[in-house]
Amino acid sequence: DAAQAILQAKDIQQYMNPIYYKRAWNELSFAEPNGIIRRIDRVVEFDDKVCVIDYKTGVEDRFGIINIRDDYCDQLRSYCCAIREIFKGKKTFGLIVTLEGKIVFKIES
Repeated sequence: DAAQAILQAKDIQQYMNPIYYKRAWNELSFAEPNGIIRRIDRVVEFDDKVCVIDYKTGVEDRFGIINIRDDYCDQLRSYCCAIREIFKGKKTFGLIVTLEGKIVFKIES
């Protein structure tokens, strides 16, 4: 089951286990300035930073090579910009995570 794989993945325990973070939200919706509603898969707040997590499937080919599409990165940047406005003063960064719980891309913003 994908949910169990994510919850048990060692690479992302600090974003899944509440002993490591302050607060977290799943499927957090927000409106862009143009009125389009977006939904962020997971937002995790720590004392001094906020992490935006976007889950993606199909980012590894059959040989295990990671292929992150540019639009995935743009989407994650957009999510980070929106969250930065909400959590002013905290460093914001984003992760693209596979359904196996593997971090395949990180942006600092």
